Amino acid sequence: MPFSLGPEETRAYMSTLDAPAAQLDLLAAVAFRAVGAAARLGVFTELGERERTAGELAAGIGADEHALRLLLEVLVSSGYLTRTDGRYACAPSTRKWLREGVAGSFLPTVSLWQHLLFELWDDLEDTVRAGRPAADFYGWLEDHPGPAAQFQRMLGTLASWLSGEVTELVPVPERGGRLLDVGGGHARYSIAFCERHPGLRARVLDLPAALAAGKEAVEAAGLGERVCLHAHDILADDLGSGYDVALLFNIVHGNRPEQNAALLAAVHRALRPGGVVAVLEQLTDAGSSTDPDAVADEAMIRAFSLNLFHTQGGRIHDRAGIDAMLTGAGFRQPEWSTLRKLPTDHLAVARKPAGDAP
Repeated sequence: MPFSLGPEETRAYMSTLDAPAAQLDLLAAVAFRAVGAAARLGVFTELGERERTAGELAAGIGADEHALRLLLEVLVSSGYLTRTDGRYACAPSTRKWLREGVAGSFLPTVSLWQHLLFELWDDLEDTVRAGRPAADFYGWLEDHPGPAAQFQRMLGTLASWLSGEVTELVPVPERGGRLLDVGGGHARYSIAFCERHPGLRARVLDLPAALAAGKEAVEAAGLGERVCLHAHDILADDLGSGYDVALLFNIVHGNRPEQNAALLAAVHRALRPGGVVAVLEQLTDAGSSTDPDAVADEAMIRAFSLNLFHTQGGRIHDRAGIDAMLTGAGFRQPEWSTLRKLPTDHLAVARKPAGDAP
């Protein structure tokens, strides 16, 4: 969390009955909500590399000076801003991660989780009582084009960052062949594979709204003749046929068990004998809470898994669970790789036996 406490204060909050530990979570929640408001107001981008008074900043973003100062003080307390002689500035981490127009900006992720926590999680207890999702993430996205665009931007940014490593790990026939990208609407992975393998052609299946970002990316890459975008319900039985490689990147975790069984069976039918499916996922059993560097990653995976169940009926799986899904659909035992750039993400590559009918 953003608050920097001394050892004694930390022990008081977390290890004794002298202070309520939940107070730190309350402060962190307030800080995160304040970050979302500041981002939407343009505070971090307006500050940039400069120092500004509250009055100067209010004039720049069109806000009330008194109310803005109250918000700025919360951001100072939580470490997102600094204040010197009444002038505010972005902390180094804020300058790097929370400004518009900065490569790899974390703002789309912040924006998405603002909506999840403060809108879609409002009825979380109903999900827990009933054992089924009370919210509908993709239905909500259809009604909110702004967050939907930010969601695709977040996915596309992450994919662009990881694609160089991922394309090294997934085998593609020397002749190139055909690639099926299931649910990869932003098209970043299909673009990367086609750029690496000149003989490869890709077909991307996703919802129409998701494909808008992909269309832009494909045109910018000049790959319109080799990367085909097709609006399709990926949970429908027919995914086509004759493919050499299929990508299921961050798809399995969003589905219910019966949906994953049907989807993987459809992918198996879509592949040629000897073709491969690549599944990119986070795992519940890949980290260790005894590793101090992994505690935050593990907590994030658990939070994400709860969100998946509440909004889609999905969850993060362990490695054995994904192995069982793949072999149950007729694939051979997968080979796993942990991504160097993002060790929370893991890639399973499984082959369809060469003797299997298409």
